[in-house]
Amino acid sequence: MKQMILGGCCLLLVIYAVYINANFTGMASREVEISMALSHGISQTLEAHKSERFSSEGDMEKYFYKVFQAQVMSDGKLEIHIITSNCQYGLLDVEVTQYFQTSDQKERKITVRKCGIIEE
Repeated sequence: MKQMILGGCCLLLVIYAVYINANFTGMASREVEISMALSHGISQTLEAHKSERFSSEGDMEKYFYKVFQAQVMSDGKLEIHIITSNCQYGLLDVEVTQYFQTSDQKERKITVRKCGIIEE
């Protein structure tokens, strides 16, 4: 009987450890996904600006939104805040916050900010 209780406690401990590990891994993978998508979106937008020369900041921002949202596959609410965009100098500074729920139904957020400048 003593071994059964000890075995049950060990099983619960292992299940809890796997559960915690899944939460941390999920958060890390979301942060990597957002960071990579943001880097790719900024670089693609600035590359397109080199060849097309956007006529306004609005056009540059619309292009960025399109490229960025095509890269993000995880669920969650995205909040995209363009801090600075400048067509004349080729500057784009963006902050993205993703709100999501973990497997234990806790609300979490990840914020990533990146800036890109065309070097000439």
